[in-house]
Amino acid sequence: MALIIDSLLREPFITPERVASVLQRTPAEAAEALDVAADCRVDGHPLIVRFKDVWTLSPTVGPTLLSWSLKRGWRPMTGSPPRTTSLSPVRQSRAP
Repeated sequence: MALIIDSLLREPFITPERVASVLQRTPAEAAEALDVAADCRVDGHPLIVRFKDVWTLSPTVGPTLLSWSLKRGWRPMTGSPPRTTSLSPVRQSRAP
């Protein structure tokens, strides 16, 4: 579960194939892990949701989870591009 959540905090979506790589399991086992994660609830809301053939953090739970993680010192891996989704807006400024 932790690896799936960590992956979704780093990437806007994941596939069973990507989860298989992260978990070092078969795609079928990864799909089962995603189904289990989808059954997890936070205040009655699903932790992750499926959209077509990919999985994302729930729009209800995702912002709370991201905020909680950042407050506790979680940071993306060095060299990883920032995640730019509606869950973690990046403010862009232009140099004068």
